Amino acid sequence: ALSPTDTSTPSLCIRPSPLPPPPAPPESPPPFGIWAPRLLFRAEVGAGGALLPGVAPTIGLTGGVLTRFVRLELTGRYRLPRDAAPGVRMSMFSAVGRACPVVPLTESLELPVCFGLEAGRAATEVGASGESQVDLVANAQAGLQLLYALNRWVALFAHGDVGVALARY
Repeated sequence: ALSPTDTSTPSLCIRPSPLPPPPAPPESPPPFGIWAPRLLFRAEVGAGGALLPGVAPTIGLTGGVLTRFVRLELTGRYRLPRDAAPGVRMSMFSAVGRACPVVPLTESLELPVCFGLEAGRAATEVGASGESQVDLVANAQAGLQLLYALNRWVALFAHGDVGVALARY
């Protein structure tokens, strides 16, 4: 309580608020700019006929490095056994190396134009006699891919290749 002889006035102590943190420096672009490499992983299911007579169901797994304008890919493929002739079944394991310049069509749509080499092992089994033969095979190929990016991590993908046999041993 204040006495009638006290001439002081009550005061309210207000503490100043702390200063806000300084603004973050602007983000600098990546050191490679649009050439900044990213990793690529892709699972493939389709039909393939390179180096085998006819078309066979094919599964594959691709890994690679990509930038906005270039892709480097390495694919492992397996063409499931199929009847090449009555009593003759063929299958094939192969590896494909590709370099693909990329034509960006829109922000989400790309058209890679690919060139590469495929090498592998084709197995032939004759059912009645139980004989089998393994051939080493190689081809050069060119093709187009079409990719539509659904988001940063997932894209729809379609591709087609044509190949020219280089060797069969």
